[in-house]
Amino acid sequence: MEKFKVLIADDESEIRSLLGIYVKAAGFEVLEAETGDTAFAHVESEFPAIIISDIRMPHGTGIELLRRLRHVTYPETLYPNNFRPHIYIMTGLIEQNESYLSALGARRVYLKPFDFSKTVDEIVRSWNSYLSSQSG
Repeated sequence: MEKFKVLIADDESEIRSLLGIYVKAAGFEVLEAETGDTAFAHVESEFPAIIISDIRMPHGTGIELLRRLRHVTYPETLYPNNFRPHIYIMTGLIEQNESYLSALGARRVYLKPFDFSKTVDEIVRSWNSYLSSQSG
């Protein structure tokens, strides 16, 4: 089975680390970024299937990342049918309303602190549902 990549973008190393443990345990390859610019560089070079990003990071916010992702085309050889990465936003404060973030491409917003295990389980279920819909 192919290991899909998950990008975890957060300036807090503890959050990246803890989320990474659960994501790896779920069978995914983990990429980490502590800035918005580094996250976007990973997107352009690694094409992660799932992105879990904080809103507030140095050198590019999660909102800027969402906006920039609209202009990235994933290779058809990796992901057919004009694939868009599944993006989840984490925040300590609701600075933007969820419908605005959803319009930019976020599938869900998680308010910190949250249960890492339950969050990753929910993201994996959503991803598996997407894969099932593509194989039929």
